[in-house]
Amino acid sequence: MKTSLAIALLIAVIGSIPGALWQRRAAELAGEGEKLRERALKLGIAVEEDASSEGPRTKRQREDSERRALAIRSDLSSLMAEMDRHDAAGGGADPELQGRSLEIMSRLLELDPARFRALVLEQIADERVSEKTRRELLTFAILSLTDEDPETAIALFSGSGRLLEDSPAGGHVVSNALAKLAEQDPAAALAWMRENAGKHPGLVDDDTRRSLLSGAAAKDPSLAFRLIGELGLEHPMGAVNAIVMAGARDAESRTAVLRALREHLQGIQDPVVREETGTTALEVLAQTAEKESFESLSGWMDSAGLTAEEKSRFASGLSWFNTKQETGKWVEWMAGHLQASELSEPVRDLVGEWTQQDYVAAGKWLGGVADGPAKAAAVESYAAAVAEYEPKVAEQWAMSLPAGPAREATLQAIRDNWPSSDPEGAQAFARQHGLDPPDEPEE
Repeated sequence: MKTSLAIALLIAVIGSIPGALWQRRAAELAGEGEKLRERALKLGIAVEEDASSEGPRTKRQREDSERRALAIRSDLSSLMAEMDRHDAAGGGADPELQGRSLEIMSRLLELDPARFRALVLEQIADERVSEKTRRELLTFAILSLTDEDPETAIALFSGSGRLLEDSPAGGHVVSNALAKLAEQDPAAALAWMRENAGKHPGLVDDDTRRSLLSGAAAKDPSLAFRLIGELGLEHPMGAVNAIVMAGARDAESRTAVLRALREHLQGIQDPVVREETGTTALEVLAQTAEKESFESLSGWMDSAGLTAEEKSRFASGLSWFNTKQETGKWVEWMAGHLQASELSEPVRDLVGEWTQQDYVAAGKWLGGVADGPAKAAAVESYAAAVAEYEPKVAEQWAMSLPAGPAREATLQAIRDNWPSSDPEGAQAFARQHGLDPPDEPEE
């Protein structure tokens, strides 16, 4: 078990312990353990490895581990009984109990997975302890095993009866473990789902199934797409998005997801559903590339062989959080790659977000862009956004557009976004441009 992992788990399970205390003590434990290990190695003392490490263990080492497990077993039983008494007395802060809980749980995490599992199953079967306390221990145990040993984590849940059925954290715990298991062994995760979905309908829902698909997508996106039908999800579109988000981690995996998505779309018979699925999935795919530069991502679109239609859908998914200081480059790219009928909406969305974040930079870029459909859409979005604090500047930009629907729509947006602190100005603006008067502000 990893001491660093214990901290987050214990905070989630034993909520009465302040987060700052856990963080401080976890850092201390990690530092102390490493220092002791280094000192032992320098003195020529053999340091025992855990059960996951390779290499034989001596009889004395095994006996020491067994004695340590027995001691933790006794201390954990006492702790759980004391937690029950504390709850019965009304709960509240108890620094002594908190400190002892931290110390015992930290020791528990040092056990090898087999002893850990056996000890936990024994404790949660003890009906002398309240269901609440047993549920907290089980939640802690499953979460602590999820990253390193998801198969054991999910087996713990399977062996716990219905202890987590009514727990607010139950679905989250199972989803996490199943996703990690699917990432390592999709077949094992699917087998578990087939066997247990009917037994735990309250916990194994669409969210849990999407978690399985997310885990599988990290290993094999094609397999994840094939599993959508088998899992019988009520809302398959959410499953597609989960696969795309989990599977596309870099340029190479993004290409693999794109290839698998194309195969999946070919199997959708309904043309409307196929188009909606492809559009949404490619928009989500764009959102996974949040940290990539313009050169890298635009180059990937060419190397991956995106069609003109796919580029349009992909571009629709870009947001200022993808493009940031390179937003202008992306608008110019759209002008060169998208049809005029496909251009307005993504440009308006990007420039609108950019203006909200940095209207000075957006305005500077806009002043140097050549006239055309992309600039018209950008001006419309920029003017509408900047009108909230610089309505006169917005008006100047609107009037730079040729007379017609675009200018009319921009002027109306300026009227609607005029600062609420200046109702007279909004009225005068509307009269000047022959617009209906602005709506009266709500009381």
